[in-house]
Parts: sequence; C-alpha cells; structure tokens
Amino acid sequence: MALAAAFDLEIMQIDAVNAFINADIDEDVYVPMPQGYMDIEGKQGKVLKLRKALYGLQKSPKLWFNHFSTTLRKLGLIPVPDEPCLYVHPTELTMVYFYVDDILLFGKPGSIPELEALAQRIEETYEIRRIKDANHYLNIRIVRDRPNRRLYLCLDQYIEKIVTQFHLEYAKQPFTPLSGQELIPYEGEATLGEINAYQIRVGSITYPATTLRPDIAFAAGKLAGFMQNPSPTHFKEALRVIAYLDATQHLTIKYSSITSQEINPSQETNLSQEINPSQETNLSQEINPSQETKPISRD
Repeated sequence: MALAAAFDLEIMQIDAVNAFINADIDEDVYVPMPQGYMDIEGKQGKVLKLRKALYGLQKSPKLWFNHFSTTLRKLGLIPVPDEPCLYVHPTELTMVYFYVDDILLFGKPGSIPELEALAQRIEETYEIRRIKDANHYLNIRIVRDRPNRRLYLCLDQYIEKIVTQFHLEYAKQPFTPLSGQELIPYEGEATLGEINAYQIRVGSITYPATTLRPDIAFAAGKLAGFMQNPSPTHFKEALRVIAYLDATQHLTIKYSSITSQEINPSQETNLSQEINPSQETNLSQEINPSQETKPISRD
C-alpha cells in the first residue's frame, strides 16, 4: 500500500471462489459417506477418498498456496524474497499480493486494461469474483486521495463489529488502553467458560495490535500472558482495551509520496501536538465532500 500511494498505482481486487478445492490433495484422506447416501444398498461400510483439498483440512491452505503460486509463475510473475505472498513481473510494473483467497493486483497508473487482462488469465484457471472498488481488504478499510498521492488504512468497521459483539457500545471510553494497574497472575482458578470468554476478547484485539494499531500492542501482549487462568481484573482490562479501540476507531495509518528530501531530520514530530484529541480530522472533506468518512490520521 505504501508503494501504491507513492507511485499512484492502480489497484484491482479479486476473490478466488472456493479456492481450496482447486488444489489436489497430496496424501490419502478418507471421509465417511454423506448421510442418506450411505443407506443405499451396496454402499454400507464404504468411505470416500478425497481428491481435492477441502476447507477444514490442516494442509488445505498450504496446498492452495502452492497451487496459486505455480499459476502465478506460469503467468511470468516471480516471488519477492522474504515475501512469499507477493509476486512481481520482472519487466513490467505489475504486482500480485494475496492472502489465502483475497487477491490484489497492482499496476502503473492507467494500467487497468493490463490488470483486467491479468485477471482474465487467472480466471482461466480459477473461478474468481471481481470486487468493484478496492476499498476493503482483510477487514481493513482503504481510503485513497489520489490527487495528493495519499492512502489511509483504517480498522473502524472491524472495531465497531467487536464492540457490538461484546456489548460495549455504551461503555465508558478510556484515554489509554490499560488502566496502569499492575497485572499479576491469578491466585484463584478461572472456569472453562471464563477462560474461553477471555481468550475470545484478547484474540479480537490481537488482529488490530499486529496490523494497524501499534498503540495497543503492549496491552495485547501483556493480556495474552494470562490466557490460561485469567482473573476478573484481567477480564476487565481486556474490555478496557476494546473500549479504547472504540474511542479511537478512526485512527489511521497514512501512506504518502513524501520523500527523504522533504523530511527535516532536525525537526521532531510530536504526535500529541500534531493531533488534537478533542478535534477530529475530517478526511472525507479532504477527499470527497460527499463522503461521510471521518478518520483521524497519524503519519
């Protein structure tokens, strides 16, 4: 996304339909007959041998990855070292990034016909679904200001979903992820239900912490240390982090075409001074006055 912002790249998004079943399974796996079919005379006691990878099998994601990677190589793309899900064309400014079955195609400005041709070649092997606008990817909302070569990534919709899931819509919104109270191991014993509930909540904040919200990374890591036996205090702190995300859901990661020559190394950036917590930056007015998006951006 940083390259897309810096070089004003075209972005096309496609989705592979039932991706896993395109890959042949590489070992013998047998499954019971479906209900009803096993009652047919002569079918009792028989099983089915799988020919394709199915959702739910441990090896299916890897088999699909190998299959799709082979297809991309046949199309003339090569993998980027240390980035196995990113493929580039050796002579053209064309890139393909995929995460399981969610695929992004990148090309130079004005290369939509070339990207469409690439999508059609992929479609010769897989059934794909074209997504009109590349404005959501892996629960991340993408907002582009192409005239100024700026791109913003935001998790507001994901945060709204988990806030609703845990019924925190009207919870008090704190200014910090953790309260500052010392978190120590629980001397009591949590029930299985309490452990499961705690793990679900901490798991829900791990994704933001490892993608766009480094401000909660410490809190997520700290709370993850009590997964096996959480106390009521740990549970309360986990809810606090989610409430904090709700209060700051419009914070974004911003990419732009700024170069090193435009940065003054002697100037120190103070985010707390750059952003007034009591005043939202209306990004929608900066991009399109008709939009209702109002994320706050932090460089």
